[in-house]
Amino acid sequence: MWYPQPPPHGYGYGFQPQPPPPPPKAGNLEMFLLLVIGLPVMLLAAGSAVFFVLTDRGTVSVADALESGDTGEVPTVRIETGTTPPA
Repeated sequence: MWYPQPPPHGYGYGFQPQPPPPPPKAGNLEMFLLLVIGLPVMLLAAGSAVFFVLTDRGTVSVADALESGDTGEVPTVRIETGTTPPA
C-alpha cells in the first residue's frame, strides 16, 4: 500500500504556509494585579477583625447578672403561650 509523502516542516497538507505561532505572553499582569489589590484587602480585613475582637466588651450573660445581684441588666425572657407554631 502506498502512502503520500508528508509535507515539509512548517507546511500543512496541500503545501499551504501556516501562520506564525502567537508570541509568548510577556509579563505577569494578572499576578501583579492580584497582589496589588488582594494583599491590602486581606490585610485590612485581618486588621479589622483583630481590632473588633480586642475592643469587644462583650455582653452581660444571665448567670453573671444573677450572681452580681444587679437586676438592672438582667435580660427578661417572654414566652407567649397563647400562640400556635407556624405550620
